[in-house]
Amino acid sequence: MFKKYLDLLKKSNINFSHGDLSFSNIIFVQEKCYLIDWEHFSLNNLPKTFDLLYFMFENVFFDHKFKKKINQNSLNYIVNKVLYLKEKKLLCKSFYKGDILSKLVFTLQKEKSIWNYDNFNLANKFPILQLNKFLINKIDTYINERIQNT
Repeated sequence: MFKKYLDLLKKSNINFSHGDLSFSNIIFVQEKCYLIDWEHFSLNNLPKTFDLLYFMFENVFFDHKFKKKINQNSLNYIVNKVLYLKEKKLLCKSFYKGDILSKLVFTLQKEKSIWNYDNFNLANKFPILQLNKFLINKIDTYINERIQNT
């Protein structure tokens, strides 16, 4: 999925966003995946690669919610993908300095008019908004340290 969406970004001269990239909006058929539900599609409203970053952090949220712990493999996967995006100059510069999860949360809250939800419903639509600040800081610190050490 990451590769498919990245291919779309590379081919496009414009900054677009699906706006709601989650497992519930992906259909897998044999070895192909299809992105559905483009009702929150936008141009130039969200940082480039917002969708990919959100998708990866949503997986971390569900690990935490159902397994009651943060999966380090998921965090390391995010670190590797962020480094790849930086190397390919596809990562929005606002994410270069770290605290990626905090910035995603801030972006979701700031741009909530895209989704036309109040804060309560926005948190149901985007589960990472349900993470507490302590956990967000812990995740950001882990990722920041790994990125700085490479």
